[in-house]
Amino acid sequence: MGKRTDALLESEREYQTKVYTDFDAEMSMQTLPSRMLAQVIKGEIDLNALAKVILANRGQDQNGNWVGFDKAKQIHAI
Repeated sequence: MGKRTDALLESEREYQTKVYTDFDAEMSMQTLPSRMLAQVIKGEIDLNALAKVILANRGQDQNGNWVGFDKAKQIHAI
């Protein structure tokens, strides 16, 4: 493989194995509207339930690995 392909594959491996920190999550959540964050705090929005739906819709298991849409729906009980 060429240098560019190797670099792309290495970048993908890093992306797939990255462990996010609270800081990473905080930075991502900065773009959410305050009203939405308030609803999360009050329990009106369940981020865990939403994460399951999103992962199932992506066909991924609880580790973010591709398992297919049907299997992901079973895993997440969607």
